[in-house]
Amino acid sequence: MNINFKRGVIYLCLMMLTSVCITHLIFDARDAAGGVIFTLTALSIPAITIPGARYNYLVIAALLFSAIYTFYCINVFNIFPGIDAVRYYNFLLSNNSLSEILSGAVARMAAMHENGMTEGPGSFFIFGVPVHIFYSLMPAKDPFYIVIFNFMFKLMSIAAMSRLFSNVSSVDFRCVLISLIIVSPTFNYFSSVFGKDIFILFLTILLALALVDFCKTQGKVMRLFKAVVILMLAGYCFLLRPYSPVTALLYVVFTLEYYRAMKFITLGAFFILMLAAFFKSILLIINWPMIFAFMYMAPNPAQWMNYEGFTLLPALCVIVTIVFVLIRTIKYTTLILDSRLMSSIMCVLIYSAVMTLVGFYAIRTDYTFGSVGDAVFRKQLLIMPLVIFSILLYLRTYASGTSDEEN
Repeated sequence: MNINFKRGVIYLCLMMLTSVCITHLIFDARDAAGGVIFTLTALSIPAITIPGARYNYLVIAALLFSAIYTFYCINVFNIFPGIDAVRYYNFLLSNNSLSEILSGAVARMAAMHENGMTEGPGSFFIFGVPVHIFYSLMPAKDPFYIVIFNFMFKLMSIAAMSRLFSNVSSVDFRCVLISLIIVSPTFNYFSSVFGKDIFILFLTILLALALVDFCKTQGKVMRLFKAVVILMLAGYCFLLRPYSPVTALLYVVFTLEYYRAMKFITLGAFFILMLAAFFKSILLIINWPMIFAFMYMAPNPAQWMNYEGFTLLPALCVIVTIVFVLIRTIKYTTLILDSRLMSSIMCVLIYSAVMTLVGFYAIRTDYTFGSVGDAVFRKQLLIMPLVIFSILLYLRTYASGTSDEEN
């Protein structure tokens, strides 16, 4: 982990240095973002491909597609997908130093305390710190530079996922998995807009990696040091998106193959939802399986509105996935329902339960049949790697190796 951490820091610094040089040479922010995207894609090939893997060409092709599609998105779609994106950008414009951001965060918490509420500084301040540091190195506060920020952490996320899933997948399987994650239209779209989604995905995977490493660490002093670091990272993730530490734990339980624990967690999630349904609304139990299905079918291909704009390609991908699943189910009568497949599905099921509760408490109007509280398209991003993992496992026609050591 220490060697991988050092490599990650060097990789991030190299990408940042490259981005600074290009943005100061190309004056148009959108063109500069495009130049950085293709340059970082080329630089990322040695970091993301797996040495000696026969399917590395899939990863390289996926990286190229990702760069092209991301550049397409920033030229076609609005950089501000919603009101929150506009607020994040206005927050960036209104604060010129870290001291202003920190003092504003303290003032907000003090004001909330005076009103009898105990809350954190808010995601605007939490996300505002790394964004401000990044923009301090850019020639201007142009909104298109956020694409560079997102793209760097997207590449870091991919490298981290490859490392995380090495415990539970063969080299060939991992190449295909990483390739599909890279080409995911959802992943690439959120890289091209002003928002925190890609950044929090990276932090979630990083937290999961740190927890896995902690479980394998020997020595009290080192374990104590790593525990402190993990608590700080988990706290930051919680302030940025409260359910992200829970998502990181799901990745940990899955990659460490704690299958018995996964069963108990699933039963616990069902019990909590039953209690919430009893005291709050029976619709929670009804909406849970619907949200679980939406995790695999978001955006909903049955809605015509999803066949325009940025949801067009994701909706088409859902249809293609459904076709492949149907062909696999009909053509091959034997299904490989091993512990990895069931565990990955249970992870998505538990995450859906969390999203059901989040949606219930986030909705300000009446909670009705099919209510999810926010765009499932966005919520799906944090669990998307495991969604793709479970689909790939289902499509198998024969059992494959479970780890790199078996290949």
